[in-house]
Amino acid sequence: MAIGQDLAPEVPPGGGGIKSLKDFTDVNKLANPVNTAGLQTDLAGIGNHFKDLGGSFKDSQNMKNLVASVEQPGATNFTGAYSSLGGLMSEFKGDFDGMTGIGRGAGGIPNMLDFLEPVAGGPAIDAFNTAFNSGETDFSSHLDALEGLVSNSESLFDAAGIDPTETPITSLSSHMNAATSLAKIGAETNGSGAKDALMGMLDDSVFGDSIKVSMIEGKNNALLAEAGIQPPQFNPFEGYPSYAGQDSSLNSDAAGKLLGGR
Repeated sequence: MAIGQDLAPEVPPGGGGIKSLKDFTDVNKLANPVNTAGLQTDLAGIGNHFKDLGGSFKDSQNMKNLVASVEQPGATNFTGAYSSLGGLMSEFKGDFDGMTGIGRGAGGIPNMLDFLEPVAGGPAIDAFNTAFNSGETDFSSHLDALEGLVSNSESLFDAAGIDPTETPITSLSSHMNAATSLAKIGAETNGSGAKDALMGMLDDSVFGDSIKVSMIEGKNNALLAEAGIQPPQFNPFEGYPSYAGQDSSLNSDAAGKLLGGR
């Protein structure tokens, strides 16, 4: 009898059986192959997939509970209408085709600069400033360009169902969320143009510079991460009291939650 054979669990019908400790990692010997059809990895590979997702489990039972609790929704109406992502996108292809070529985004789709150019700056505004500073006297063509710029922006906001004249409801929490999102905006590579639009609206002040450095920090950290270099971790709340006593750990984020109104 091989080492560990007397400790082996009962193997389902069709399983290959346990003959050594190594066999404990072979799913084909632990389960009926019918139930593992299509599985392209072993138990170590499954563990690595959970690790890649950032999963952490106290024991195998916790992992089993998670897998057993994951639910596939029975959305028959949705799956019946859209059998694939391509099917979903095809319904809106006409809408996208109508927007193609009118913006700066990928494929000519409008991005944030197209929405915010009247306040973030762009070629038309640069041309107007150049003409004004050069002593030009006829600004009619430049004014027409600026009027068209504003009209295009208004049309995009209307198409998106956004009323730019309506004052948004803000809170300390929303301000904190916006501040902590600056690094992500700076690191974006999706072509939305949010970083460039924000950069164009910053004033020459300590507040504008603070936003600028946050976005550039996010971009730099993303580039370093691609090379496997992790940025240093600083705790801006070190020494701050919290509702959890003197807990200012980055792990619990107690002070950050307190100052963020959470």
